[in-house]
Amino acid sequence: MYIMMYRLKITVLLLTVLFFMSACSKQDKTPVAVFADEEITLEEFRLAYLKLLKTPDTFDSESLRESFLQELINRRLIARVAAETGMMDEYLEYRR
Repeated sequence: MYIMMYRLKITVLLLTVLFFMSACSKQDKTPVAVFADEEITLEEFRLAYLKLLKTPDTFDSESLRESFLQELINRRLIARVAAETGMMDEYLEYRR
């Protein structure tokens, strides 16, 4: 029973990866999120999401895609605020 479940999980993972890889080859610039004056393209999301799916015990789902997209937006906004307030410069100076 364990082997069958393992094979099923591997099959689903491979099919998901193949789907995303075939779609990524088209360099899709369609925006999936637009906020402030920035956007996250479908291509950018797919590449980052595929990297996430490679981590152990991570399986594709609609809720995971939604929460991951929100995380990408949050990261971009935090980086923007850091750059605008000079925090990024202070951080880079501290690291030297």
